[in-house]
Amino acid sequence: MQLTRRLMNGLLMATVAIFIATGVLVGDAQARSGYSAPRKGKAPEATKVLSVDCSANTITTKHGNDTTTYMVDSFTVITINGQKGDLTGVKPGMDVTVSAAGGGGKKATRIDATGSGGEPAKSDSKKKK
Repeated sequence: MQLTRRLMNGLLMATVAIFIATGVLVGDAQARSGYSAPRKGKAPEATKVLSVDCSANTITTKHGNDTTTYMVDSFTVITINGQKGDLTGVKPGMDVTVSAAGGGGKKATRIDATGSGGEPAKSDSKKKK
């Protein structure tokens, strides 16, 4: 009985020591790798719809200083605020996530837009005077 209790206490102490050592090693590895916990405050900048041209079937997005224009076709899956939509419902100013494929990654396979945006999409490529 006494021997069993000693073995159990020893096993418990060894387990605690392993957990402590593992925590110290992981913390040390994170510190050496430059890991830092996510910071509170300003969220990362979202990708926004810059323009939509329904006659040319394109959407242009802006993320930071980078703009990208994607081709849209009948196979592109478009959701607007979680609902199935089409290119005419995507408005400049909306937050957007674009999945792309094809030559240079410029063919949109999926567009997920959220928010209300600002101005309506252009229905043709003619410029107003």
